[in-house]
This record gives sequence, C-alpha cells and structure tokens, in this order.
Amino acid sequence: MQPQQDGIDFNNGYAIAFLSALILSTTGVVIRYLLETYHIPPTILAFWRNGFLTIFLLVFLELRYPFLVEVRRSDLGLLAVYGLVLSLFNILWTTSVALNGAAVATLLVYSSAGFAALFGWWLLDEGLNRAKVVAIALCLGGCASCPDTSASAQTDALVELLVQVRSEVRKQ
Repeated sequence: MQPQQDGIDFNNGYAIAFLSALILSTTGVVIRYLLETYHIPPTILAFWRNGFLTIFLLVFLELRYPFLVEVRRSDLGLLAVYGLVLSLFNILWTTSVALNGAAVATLLVYSSAGFAALFGWWLLDEGLNRAKVVAIALCLGGCASCPDTSASAQTDALVELLVQVRSEVRKQ
C-alpha cells in the first residue's frame, strides 16, 4: 500500500485508468451521433465540449482537491498555451470524427502517442529506451492491425482533415 500524498490515494490508479478508457472509448461515437443528428458544426461542438469540461474540472478540483487549483500568476501564460493546444487538438479530433467517422478518428488519436515519442526522439533528442520502443511498436502495430485500415487510408484521412481545417479557417 502506497502512502497518500496531499490527500490523493494513488492505489486506485488502475480503476481510474480503466474507467477513463471506458468513457473515452465512447466519446467518438457520441460526437458522431451529435454531429449527424443535430448537424452541429464540429468547431462549435468542440468549443462547448471544452467549455463544459473546463467548468466541471474546475468545480470538481476546487471541491475535492483545492490545492491543485492554486495557480501562481507566473503560470497563467503556460496554462493559456496548454489550454490552447488542447482546444486545438479537440477541434481537430472532432473535425476528424465528422470527416472520417469515429473509428478512423479514434485510430488516428491512438497512434498519436507513438508518433509523439518518435518525433520527440528525432526532433528533440529525447531518450528512446527499450521500454519506449516496445510501447511504440505495440501502439503503432495495434493501430496498423485494425481491419479496413491501411497506411494509405490513414494518410488520406489525415490529408483530408488538414484540408478541411484549412478551409474552415478561411471561412471564418
């Protein structure tokens, strides 16, 4: 049994990870349903999703773990950039669900961890030990082994997503 640190029980990490995977695995399907049923533009849906999640997390953390919500003035810029990157990621993923469907969009998201590790090694000189190589191989191998997907289909989906995002930005 691990000791508690500042009121957080680290022993329930496996349950939280399992619950998180269960909830996140249905997100693409729910987003696709909302997009097709109510014809909500992907950027609007992503905006409201980000907004509701931010408010929920702030209230939850303030009530349950108030020490995590304490922010120094010097950290505000970093938090703003981090929020912007996460919002951009959410907009791109929601747009990918609209263009490619929930399955392909989820596949692209799950392959991103492997690519992030590879690009970090290649561009930022981050370490790449045996455990990371195995994790990358399992991640990308699992994505490549999904039925009805191929490298060309994934590349086509990514190019189509980038073209759609560019055209959306030009409209606004």
